[in-house]
Amino acid sequence: MKNSKPMVISKQMLEEFITNGMNGKDLKLVLKKILYESDLRKNQNRLSMPMNQLEKNIEFLTENEKEDLENGKEFEVGLLGPRLKKHEKPMMMKMWRLKSTSSYVLKTNWNEFVEGKQEGFEATFRDSGVVFS
Repeated sequence: MKNSKPMVISKQMLEEFITNGMNGKDLKLVLKKILYESDLRKNQNRLSMPMNQLEKNIEFLTENEKEDLENGKEFEVGLLGPRLKKHEKPMMMKMWRLKSTSSYVLKTNWNEFVEGKQEGFEATFRDSGVVFS
């Protein structure tokens, strides 16, 4: 039987996991948002991260990554679920330019992540998505 209680992960737990378990460094909060219906529709298969909703004064992309996105390219990124389990399949990150703002978008395999591959998603991530770099 699956555990229906959400796992509460502190920033310290996340930082230790990324630093020790994934050899990462310099953890930064990029975005905290309510996931809307458009983020969860099967036919959309993406998580939109509008630039006007990103944390202020946070640089989370390298200069090369920014340039690639500005030039219409996309690149592969990993995604951790709410129980600090890395999703098996990578996401692609792209920039979409809209009339009022631009957005970073995580696409490709987003539906798989949402559709229960990540235990605990229902109780935690659906209510408030948090993106760290």
